[in-house]
Amino acid sequence: MTPPRNRLARLLLWSGLVLFSLRPLAAVDRAVETLAAPLRAVTGLASPLKLLRRREVAAAETRLAASAAAEAEESLRLLLDLVRYARPTEPALVEGRRFVHGEVLGRVAESADRLRARVRDVRGLAVGMPVASGNAYAGRVAEIAPDPRPPGGIVLVDLVTARSFHVGARVAGAAGGEDVFLTVGGLDVPPGRPGGEEAAVRLAVHHPSDRELAGGIARVHELFADAEPFAALAAGFVLGAVRRDPSGARWSIEPALDYKDGLFWVVILAPPDPALPAREPVAEEIFAAEWARATPLAVGDASPWREAVRIAGGRARGMEAGAAVTARGRRLVGRVARAGPWTADVSFLGDPGFSVVAVARLEGLAAPQVLGRLVSLGRDRRDGTVLFRWVKRVELALPAGEARAAIPARLYTGSGDAGLSCGYFLGEGEIPLAGDLRIIRLATAAEPRDLGALYVRVAAGGEEEP
Repeated sequence: MTPPRNRLARLLLWSGLVLFSLRPLAAVDRAVETLAAPLRAVTGLASPLKLLRRREVAAAETRLAASAAAEAEESLRLLLDLVRYARPTEPALVEGRRFVHGEVLGRVAESADRLRARVRDVRGLAVGMPVASGNAYAGRVAEIAPDPRPPGGIVLVDLVTARSFHVGARVAGAAGGEDVFLTVGGLDVPPGRPGGEEAAVRLAVHHPSDRELAGGIARVHELFADAEPFAALAAGFVLGAVRRDPSGARWSIEPALDYKDGLFWVVILAPPDPALPAREPVAEEIFAAEWARATPLAVGDASPWREAVRIAGGRARGMEAGAAVTARGRRLVGRVARAGPWTADVSFLGDPGFSVVAVARLEGLAAPQVLGRLVSLGRDRRDGTVLFRWVKRVELALPAGEARAAIPARLYTGSGDAGLSCGYFLGEGEIPLAGDLRIIRLATAAEPRDLGALYVRVAAGGEEEP
C-alpha cells in the first residue's frame, strides 16, 4: 500500500503538470525542449516506420527531382508576369509617370489597412505618392524607411480601405450626361449586413454630387487637385463599380482589387525623372533566399486528421514561424507553424486550417489571376488531393468561349504572408466558377509522409536553394 505522503507528492506533481500544460512557462518550456531534443532526434531517425517506407520515399524524391527544373522555369515566368502586370495597361495611365515596383511583405501589426512593401530604389519617392496595382488604385505612401543597403527600402502604404482615408472620384455620365463626383474611402458596412470571411468587401461612398446616381465605374479624380500634391499621378485609376443600395439612400463600390488578401505586387506612381530610370525587379533576385535542410523527426502528427510534423532545426538555425517549407525545387509543401530553440513544427498543405494566398495560371489566359486566400480543409485520402476553401472577392478574367463550371489551373503562392514570397508552385486543379462556397481540389506530387528531406527558408546562414 502506498504511504499517504507518497500519494500526496504524486498528487501535487500531477496537479503541477496539469497546470503547466494549461499555462506553460516559457523558460520551463525551453528547458524541457532543450533536454528532450537529443532523444527526440534519435528516436525520429531510428523510427522503423521510416525504414518500411524507404521505397515510397525514394519514388517520391525521384518524381520531385524530375519536375523541379520545369517548375522553377514556370515560377520565374509567373513572377515576371506578376511584376509586368502590376503596371497599368491603359495608355492614359502610363503617360507622365514613373513606376517603382514593390513586393508586398505583409500588414503593419497595428493596422490591417496599412501594408509593407519592399522596393529596390527609394530615391525620388515621397510621402503622399499614389500606389496602384495594374489599372486599379490601392492607396498612398504613408512612410518610407531606407534599407541599410541603399538604395532599397521599405514603403508603408495606407490603403483606401482605411476609415480615415478619402480620395476624390468621378463616374462618367451616361449618354452624354453630366459626370458625377463623389468621395471614396473606408469600408461600407451597412446595418444588419452579415460579416465574417465570406462577407463582400465594399468601399464606402460619401457625398455623391447626384443623388440619383444608379451605377458606373468610379475612377480617381480630385476635384480640388491642390489638396493633394500628387493628385495628377492618381487621376484615372479605377476604384471599382458603383452599387446603389435597394433603399436608394446609400452607395458603395465593388472594388477592382482584393485589398484584404490579393495584393502581391504594387507600383508607386512617381513623376518622371531621367536620372532615375524605371527598372523592373529581376525574378532571380526575388527568389534569392537561404535555406536549411531539415529531417523530419516523426512520420506525422499523432492526430489522424492532422498533416504536420516536427523537424530538427528551430530558431538556432534561423527558422521562424511562417517560413516557407519546400521539397525539391520551388514546390511549396508547407510552412513553419511554430519554431522552438532546437526544433520546429511544420504544417503541410493538407493540414486542416493551413492558410496561403494564391495566384493562378488559367488555361487559355496569359495574365496570371489573383485568387486571394485559400484555407485547407484537409487531404482526401481516396485520391490524395487537398481540398481548399476559396473566398472569392473579385471577379476573374476568363478566356472567351463557352460557359463552364470550372477551369483547369496551376496554382502558385502569392506574397504578403511572413516568410513567403510569390511564385512557389502549389499544385494543379480546377477553379470552380460558380457557387457561394467554392472548393478547389488540388493535386500535389507527393504526400508529406513520402518526403525524406524538407527545406526551410531561413533568415541567414542557410544553404543554397534545393
